[in-house]
This record gives sequence, structure tokens and C-alpha cells, in this order.
Amino acid sequence: MNLRYLPDGFALFEERCKPFAEVGSGADAGALFNGQREVSLGELASRTRMVKSSVFRILYTLGQLGYVEKDSQGRYSLTARWENLCLGAQPTRELIRISAPLMADLRNHYKETVNLGVIDGGDVLYIYVIESPHAFRLAAHAGMRSPLYSTALGKCLLSHLSSEQVEGILNRHPI
Repeated sequence: MNLRYLPDGFALFEERCKPFAEVGSGADAGALFNGQREVSLGELASRTRMVKSSVFRILYTLGQLGYVEKDSQGRYSLTARWENLCLGAQPTRELIRISAPLMADLRNHYKETVNLGVIDGGDVLYIYVIESPHAFRLAAHAGMRSPLYSTALGKCLLSHLSSEQVEGILNRHPI
């Protein structure tokens, strides 16, 4: 594993994650989820042929680093942070490429800042911003994070989730 591309703290637990190497490279570890959004501890233990306690310790560490989340029913899901780590910026670039012309049209029509963001844990992660042409403006910048509940964009993103998903986020990231 090439550690120069990994965030701080990741190398400290690399040794504990070696059993996940059975599925190939770090990006392939996402294959453990087998295309499912949420997977139980038991399912992951079965797929890795490891005891649940070992899988739990790995998932706990990944959770502390922000790479997986556990919902109220005990099911785990990969976060946007995991996808960014494993896939790099390619999906983000594609989303920006598709969205930028529409965002520019919105900014030009309404003369206001337009933000593109994704849910990452309990935060909105801004991935692209086109600022208002006004001299006085409040604008986020790409890479900035804000609690979901504290921004219009965050509330908009939350409004498109199920009640269970919102409750899960609020349970893991209380106000």
C-alpha cells in the first residue's frame, strides 16, 4: 500500500486491516459491500472469513477515521471519504464537469453564489463553488465542511433522505 496518498492516522491502523487484503487492493475492499449500501457485521465477517470481533475492531477504527458509518440498526456503510480515498478525485471531477454549466447558468440568472456539495458524515462537503458577482457575499470554498443542519445546502440534502437516514445521521452526529 502506498502510504503517501493516505490521510494522517491511516497508516497507524494499516496492520489491523491486512485481513481485508484478501479482496485485493484498498479500493477493492469496497467490494466487501458487494454493491450493497449497508451491510451487517455478520455479513462482513462471513465475507472476510474472520471472526466478528476482528471485523468489529477494523470497522470501529475505520469509523473513527470517518471511512464507514454505522446506522441505528447496526449496519455499516462506506462514506464519501472512503470513496475519495480509494477512487481519488475522478467521480468528483465528473460531477463538477456535469454540474458546472448548470451552476453557471444559475449564478448568472440569480446573481448569487451557487454551491455543489455532498453529505459526508454529519457534514456537507463543498466540492465546487461559483461565487456571486456581488462585492459583499458569504461564500464557501471547495473542501470546506459545515454541519448539515447549519446550512441551506445541508438542509436541502437532508430533505431528500428518508426519515430513518436523517435520524441515523443525527444519532451519529448530534447537534
